[in-house]
Amino acid sequence: MQSYDIGEGLQPDIVEREIAAGSRRLAFARPIETLFERNGREARARVMTITTLVGVLVYDLFLVLDQILLPDVFAMMVVARIGIFTPFALGMLWIARRHPTRFRMEGASVVCGLLSLLLPTLVMAQSDSVFKLNYQYTNVLIMMFVAFVQQNRFRYALIALVSSITIHFSVIFWWRMFDVANSMAIVMFYSTCLIHLSIAAYIIEYHERRSFLFGLHATLLREQITRAARTDALTGLFNRRYLAEYFDALAPSPPARTVLAILLDIDHFKAFNDSRGHIEGDDCLRRVSAGVAAVAARRGGVTFRFGGEEILILVQGMELADGMRLAEAVRAAIEATAIPHPALGTGRVVTASLGVAGGLVPGIALSDLVAAADTALYAAKRSGRNRALPGPVPVAAEQDGPPSHRSEPGDTVAPAAILC
Repeated sequence: MQSYDIGEGLQPDIVEREIAAGSRRLAFARPIETLFERNGREARARVMTITTLVGVLVYDLFLVLDQILLPDVFAMMVVARIGIFTPFALGMLWIARRHPTRFRMEGASVVCGLLSLLLPTLVMAQSDSVFKLNYQYTNVLIMMFVAFVQQNRFRYALIALVSSITIHFSVIFWWRMFDVANSMAIVMFYSTCLIHLSIAAYIIEYHERRSFLFGLHATLLREQITRAARTDALTGLFNRRYLAEYFDALAPSPPARTVLAILLDIDHFKAFNDSRGHIEGDDCLRRVSAGVAAVAARRGGVTFRFGGEEILILVQGMELADGMRLAEAVRAAIEATAIPHPALGTGRVVTASLGVAGGLVPGIALSDLVAAADTALYAAKRSGRNRALPGPVPVAAEQDGPPSHRSEPGDTVAPAAILC
């Protein structure tokens, strides 16, 4: 199934309303209409390029028919088709391709279509051939080409069709090329073609828009499901499942890059839950998570709920000294949130302790990086809480995974592609 570049902010319910509306006006609400045009622009330019080149070739090959049906004006037809129309159409294509907006592409298609009909019709008017009546019906092929083969939007197709018939009738009646009976037959034939081709052009665009809406809706639902699978429902942060995916995608191949991990834990959170209740505890987690994510995002960090009241920040390309400054900014932001912590006494607020560690990827496993930050976090707790400390050099592991235990401050660890 086709996917669409949807950007940000578009929700499935907006598309559902458009689907329910029916699209009979051949126009969407502005954000969806913009998306419709943007996603179809490249394909539209490709279709226009191919059909124009093929169309010009076929148009010039009609000189064979000109020689057979209108031999007395064949030289004029050569000038009209090869000398005038062909360079004009290729020039219009070049202009439209340089700036492929909907207006320029559709406008170029309509103008070229009208010129391709006008030139042979004017030359035909100069001919004394008895086959003029048969020849003039070939203009229907041009109308079909502009309306369908080049896939113009309905309003442009309708402009092209009405203008084509107006040109055709004007030339025929101005030069009085046919008797009344044949003229009336031509009017009936082309009028019927106008009605049928217009209806067909409308139906084609209608179904194109409906197909786009259903495809867009499916894309949005897939993205919504993906976000839900990656996001912690309580805090809105990324979850542990996405943490492994994200880390694996950081640096799949050399050159190695620095990755910094900041692991934080809310101080005395169990006491907070016991004194304020789990509803207040959940609200505390949400507020802390929002503040942490906002501070981290300003420095290019990605924030995950690591477990319980633990939050992990990963930042690419940051050295340990800068990581300590970021950790301090996070700590200060949590304290500045000023969430009361009555279990600690009057005037006390919620704080957090943080551990910081850095490493090179590829080279360091996620479990080793987190274990080093976890050791520093434990040391911060032991040192009085509400502070950030750097971690030791962790052991490199071949297999990535969550840390199996908290490292104690005295644990021995060996160096392995770590920056501390």
